[in-house]
Amino acid sequence: MNLSEAIRLGAMLSPQGFATGHPTRRCALEAALDAVRGPGKHLGWKGDLDYVAIERLWPIVSRRAVCPVHCELGQRRSWVLLGVVWHLNDFHRWTRERIADWVATVEAEMEAPAETTREAAHVTTQ
Repeated sequence: MNLSEAIRLGAMLSPQGFATGHPTRRCALEAALDAVRGPGKHLGWKGDLDYVAIERLWPIVSRRAVCPVHCELGQRRSWVLLGVVWHLNDFHRWTRERIADWVATVEAEMEAPAETTREAAHVTTQ
């Protein structure tokens, strides 16, 4: 399951939260973890959001992405995707569904070159 799908699925399990640590509300990243691990299993060993699990499940979160919102903090700069998702949820209060829609476009952009390369290699070997 890719990150955008996990965010959408997790969004159906709980109301949206802003910042981490609320007992029943989930930010986009917590919702994604809830979708694959089960509700309430989004915390790491220190009691914080389990960023290690997020990066293990979705390595794409460590890739660079440009924030889609021009603001004082974002200023359309390139961050790791995980940071942009957090920023959109907590600072711009985007819905998790809207964040998932945006993440899906980033996933498609990041996956397209690899698929094109594989297709080109397949064509040249035949």
